[in-house]
Parts: sequence; structure tokens; C-alpha cells
Amino acid sequence: MHKRSFFKNIGSILMFAVFGTFLATVITAVFLFLVSLFAVDGSYTFKESFAFGALISATDPVTVLAIFKQMNADRNLYSLIFGESILNDAISIVLYKTVASMETETYEGGFFTPIGSFMLEFFGSVLLGFLIGIVCAIILKKYFGSTSRNSDQESTETTMMILIPWVSYLVGEGFKLSGIVVILFCGISMSKYALPNLSQPGKRLTQKLYLTLSSTFEHLVFLFIGIGFFSFDHQWRKMGVFIFIITPIIITFARFSQVKLICKLLNKFRRKGTITDSHQNVIIYSGFRGAMAFALATHATKTFLRNDAGSQMLTLTLVYAALTIFILGTFLIPILDYYDVTAKTGSVSELDEKKSDELYFWDRVKEYFKTCDEILTKLIVREGEIVFAATSNQGEDNNLSQIKKDEDTLETPSRINESPEKAKPQDNAINLMLNKESDDNKVISKNLNVVQTEDKHFVLDDGVQKDDVFKAYDLTSDEQN
Repeated sequence: MHKRSFFKNIGSILMFAVFGTFLATVITAVFLFLVSLFAVDGSYTFKESFAFGALISATDPVTVLAIFKQMNADRNLYSLIFGESILNDAISIVLYKTVASMETETYEGGFFTPIGSFMLEFFGSVLLGFLIGIVCAIILKKYFGSTSRNSDQESTETTMMILIPWVSYLVGEGFKLSGIVVILFCGISMSKYALPNLSQPGKRLTQKLYLTLSSTFEHLVFLFIGIGFFSFDHQWRKMGVFIFIITPIIITFARFSQVKLICKLLNKFRRKGTITDSHQNVIIYSGFRGAMAFALATHATKTFLRNDAGSQMLTLTLVYAALTIFILGTFLIPILDYYDVTAKTGSVSELDEKKSDELYFWDRVKEYFKTCDEILTKLIVREGEIVFAATSNQGEDNNLSQIKKDEDTLETPSRINESPEKAKPQDNAINLMLNKESDDNKVISKNLNVVQTEDKHFVLDDGVQKDDVFKAYDLTSDEQN
């Protein structure tokens, strides 16, 4: 995720995720309810129609985003689709749970009761997730915030980054909130404030682990959707042919109307970088259905029992998910090539990142949140790089903080400190950085630029290559290792 583009477009993302999802839910519910009144087979009450509209409005454009990365797609377009997909899941969940609670016999309340329940659950979940992420950042800074750490703390950092979101989910469920919404905003908060407090090795390990897990679970989603066709008792006869054919059309129309109306509203207030027709069509096309819709539909089978309406919802969800993933996904690359979604240097979209705002209303809102972000960053984000002390072949620990204190006593080759005009080419090539993994025994520090051999320390200037250190001082291969 491009954080700068994501938060730059946060106004548009919220419009798509909140108002767009609600709009798509209402359109789907109204048309499905009206159609079911005239259907020979299968019928839905308005609550059932609204529940289906809520669960089917959760988009999952995993395939689209993966191809976007390969094509170097426009960052603003990527941020809009990615941001909508992660936030509209939260809206869909809360909308569905609100309607599902109305289906139970214990529900009592008027028209505004579900609205208040939705607002309380959603914003309470957002606040709780954000606060847990902030607490994690404070812990990482206070207890693991020294500029020099032992290598065994790398695993502790990664463990915290894995467990804290899971704990946030459990806490959210314990408070009768939406655990998925809590874990979502906990992750956003941790990415912004906790991740910078990790060491470079800790960041790499955490990012690789999450990348592996996300890729694994994405493939499992496709697998489960395929298995779902054979693992559930589908109500084909009760649903009827008419509902089976007309429902995908209704869902597609709702997606089309949602995107066009929201984009028209956004473009009216955007100063620069309007959402073009081609980008709007890509957003419409990328509305695949996947994990969240499937999970909510599975839950519906146990909630909406009248005339097996929940089982019918699951069948329709599987059909539409298969249609979008396996059929529309086949033509995805030609469609994206046709609309030419690649980023172009100097385009309005690129310039928009530097000097334009999305909405007049969001000008002041962004300034407010930007000020809050700057305050939080100063308070809980550690400044500077975090480095690990390397361990020698003899098992001795070499602490970089101690090396920094002893910089004046280190043997410093004079020609490395010469001016660039007098220094040899290899002398200006040594730049040993911590974010390049090393399997040898050298201490590598982005801040200190220190090379350590068995009996010597060298303090180096910026801008040099590792191999030139060895050539300059005639180190043998054994000495290098």
C-alpha cells in the first residue's frame, strides 16, 4: 500500500466505502425485494433483501490489485480500489449484523434503533482498534526503543506485530463490537505508528511474514469458494430460475450506479485530478466478490431460516463470486490494457499527489488530522534507525552503541576522509547499509558506517561499495568471511 496516496485520497475512499457501500446495499435490497414480489419461485422479505444487499456489497479485488502492482498502475486509482475494499468490508459487516439482529425474536426497537446500533458499533470499533495500535507503538518505543538492540529481540518485535492485532480482535468481540473492524483499524494504526519503531531486520521479517500469510489466505479463499459449491445444500429449486438470473444483473447495476454517482459527486468538488471515465470503468469492473461476502453468506444460513432464505443467499453469493473471479478475472488483463491504467509521469494523477486536494470540505479536515498525526508521531514514533549488534565467530557480542562511543579511538584510514577530489574511486564507493542483509561477520550500520575485521575497526564515509573495502585493504577471502 502506498501510504501517502492512501491518506491523500482518504476523503474519496471514505465516500466509496461508507456512502457507496450503503448506496449499493439499498439499491440491491430494493430491486431484489421488488423482483421477488413478482417471482413465481422464491421470495424475500425486505429485511432478508437488505441483509443480502449488505453482504454482497463487500468487494474483494485481490486479483485486480495483484495485477496493478505488476503493471505499475496509477497510484491514486490503486489507492481508491484498495481503500474501498478494506473499508467497505467493515461497513458491510456492521450493516449485516444490524439487520441480522433485527431478525431475532428478542429484537425490540423503532426505526432509529438500528441506525444508532450501526453508528455505535462501527465508530466504537474504529476507536478501539486505533487505540490498541497506539498502545502497541508506545510499548515498542518505550521497552524496545534503544538505538542498539540484541539480535534475539527481532523475534520479539515480530511476535508483537502478529499477536497484537489478534488480541484486538478478541477485545472487540468481548466488548460486543465488530472484531474484524477493530483488527482492521488496529492494523492501519500499527502500520502508521508501530512499524517505524521496529528495527530494519524486524521490519523485513514482519513484512515477509505478513506477505506470506496474506498470499496463503488469498489462495485459500479461492479454494473454499470452489469447495463451497459441493459442500453446502443449495436451494436451487426454492430460489427459482428467475431469481437466479436477475440477481447478478441487480448486483452489477448497483455497483455501476454506486461508482458513477459517487464519482460524479467527487469530481464536482475536486480541484485537480478528477476520476476519469476510464478509471471509473476500472473501479466498476474491479468489484469482485470474495472472502467477506462468502463468510457473511455462510452466517446467513443460520440466521435467516424462513423458506431457507439464508441458504439461497449463500447460493447466489457463490454464483456471483465465481462469475466475477473465474470469468471476469479471465479478461482482466486485456481490460486493464484497454483502459491503460499505468502511471504516467507528469499526468494530472501524478501531479495531484503533490499539489491538489480532493474536496474543499476535506481541506480543513486533512489539516486537522495532519496536525494530530504530527503530534502522535513526535510522541510515539522513535527517531533514527534501530540497529542490531552483530555477533563474532568467537561468539562475542559487539555493541554498536559502544562502538559509537569509541569512534575517536578507532583506526580511521586517512584517505577515506580526504576530499572527493583527492580520494581514490574505490574510497568513495563504500556504503554499508543495514537494510542489505549480510551473511558475513561485519558490523553494518547505516548511521555509523563501521566495518569491523578481526582486529581492526574502520569508520567510513558515505557513498562506497563493500567490495572496495576489501580491495583497498587487501583483505583475503578468509578475512572477509
